[in-house]
Amino acid sequence: MNKSWLRLGAVAFAAAFSLPAFLTPAAAAVLPLAWQEGEAEKSGEEPAQEPQTPEEKLAAWQQDYQEQMTKFSQAARAAKTPEERAEVMKLQPRPMEFVDKFMELAQENPKTPIAAKALVWVAMNGRGTPASAEATKRLLEDHPDSLEIGTVVQMLGMGMPDPGNETLLRKVIETSPHAEVQAKATFSLANLLKQMIDFKGRMDADPQMAEAMSRSLPKPSLEYLQAIGTEANPLDKLNGRIEELYQKIVDEYPDVKLGNRTLGKVAEGALFEMRYLSIGKIAPDIEGKDFDEVAFKLSDYRGKIVVLDFWGDW
Repeated sequence: MNKSWLRLGAVAFAAAFSLPAFLTPAAAAVLPLAWQEGEAEKSGEEPAQEPQTPEEKLAAWQQDYQEQMTKFSQAARAAKTPEERAEVMKLQPRPMEFVDKFMELAQENPKTPIAAKALVWVAMNGRGTPASAEATKRLLEDHPDSLEIGTVVQMLGMGMPDPGNETLLRKVIETSPHAEVQAKATFSLANLLKQMIDFKGRMDADPQMAEAMSRSLPKPSLEYLQAIGTEANPLDKLNGRIEELYQKIVDEYPDVKLGNRTLGKVAEGALFEMRYLSIGKIAPDIEGKDFDEVAFKLSDYRGKIVVLDFWGDW
């Protein structure tokens, strides 16, 4: 459409509706928009539609969140000053704004693959919230055969100690038909129990931390931690269970992938640490040469006080 005709049309539009002269440019902006819409109708182009199917909704919401996250990450990398960083934080995506939609989608499509994917999204992106706990519970109850569970079980072995997660992980190990899911659940259970011991050790060594934990942890978690090392739950027995879990991974699931490594290799490292690098264990022998190029071994100094200084030059 010729621009002069647009300008004349805009003037006529403004005059017909008694618009002030200064609004004529705005009227000119309206006309081409209306013309473009009319041309789109003539050409048969369909306007963008809202996602309709469960699959379309899930994909659209996931893409929306990911685009927000990408925009936030790019802005965070570009921010240089404290003021700029403060502004960037306003762009940080808020998963809880999406949670209700995903939970409703799972509710509307019970026991379907789409429901499983929606529940996994909530469980992973809403960590530490009641919604995440509910999504995890529903996923394990309604989708026990789903491979999607493998994503969530890894989360259950991290974060604050929660004995309820031990129950969930044992259930997955017993009921999942997938070796990959069983392997990841076994690994997470070992990590969870090891984390419980670490928390208890820090609480015993730091009264202030113990006091803070007693105020912040749910009662079942606190009671579980307090029982570690007692007659009801002796430390050596708990460590034995952890070793059994890691050994099971080495024996039965060595090739299951964990990122760019295998669970077998990671479990072997964990076992080595528990058996040789823990307090009270005999250190693995070390061989080398001293400054005079004389060969020696760590075991040469058994019975003496030895300080090992590990350092690097890079």
